[in-house]
Amino acid sequence: MYAIIECGGKQYRVQEGDRVHVEKINAEVGSKVMLDQVLLLGGEKTVIGTPLIEGAAVSCKVLIQDKEKKIMVYHYKAKKNIRKRYGHRQPFTSLLVESIMPSGYVKPVVETIAKAPVAKAKATETTAATEIIEPVKAKAPAAKAPVKKAAPEAAPEAAAAEKPVKKTAAKKTVTETAATAEETPAKKTRAKKTETPEA
Repeated sequence: MYAIIECGGKQYRVQEGDRVHVEKINAEVGSKVMLDQVLLLGGEKTVIGTPLIEGAAVSCKVLIQDKEKKIMVYHYKAKKNIRKRYGHRQPFTSLLVESIMPSGYVKPVVETIAKAPVAKAKATETTAATEIIEPVKAKAPAAKAPVKKAAPEAAPEAAAAEKPVKKTAAKKTVTETAATAEETPAKKTRAKKTETPEA
């Protein structure tokens, strides 16, 4: 009996005892892996999936987790000064096909069952917490908004002392203005000469 399976976006034809290199699978070396994406089962009777065969699976054992040989990649573009050279090693997983199960395989639903009670427990915890918090909130007095106290009015004398005093120029009396006028020399004004036309 042989099977065509899909793993890592690629299809492989496998038989019991075959060793297959597939794209990297997150599994420890020595652990068992169930590949349930079976497209075709061949042998005495051929069964074709639409696109997969329900209940069919291939049991494999992880032998190696490694990388392929290095390939050199070189980018070159003429007259553009583009020359890039680097290496790449593709990771892979080596599997040993132990058995092919044509039917009777059921996907484990342990994860979904395990997650459901945790979600319920969390929900009950949150409800209990809200029940405890709500009465406390009801009993606690409402916080009053802080009232700003007006600054006490300062005494008028103190206020007057704080204000800067402006100096005002003293008004001059009439006699002082006359005296200053005498002291300052009068501006000499030139009389314009008027020329009389000769007769």
